[in-house]
Amino acid sequence: MSGILWGRTLGAVGLTSAMTWLLVNFCVGLGNGTNIVISQYFGAGRKKSIEKAIGGAYAVAAATALVLTIICFLAAGPVIEAFCRRRRR
Repeated sequence: MSGILWGRTLGAVGLTSAMTWLLVNFCVGLGNGTNIVISQYFGAGRKKSIEKAIGGAYAVAAATALVLTIICFLAAGPVIEAFCRRRRR
């Protein structure tokens, strides 16, 4: 019995690690892009533009987090069910 549970546990970790990696790296990319814009404004001495860029980055991050949370919440059950189904012969 423990062999079956252990296999399912590893399968669940393997299934979610790819999705987690995708979401984390999307956020890292968003942060890197924001960093470039803010660095350019900082070098030019444009303080107001820096504040606007940071505000825009927060807005995009919040909207992205909300959309991805809704998608993941709604898709979690069907995705897990699809991967856990045994093949019928």
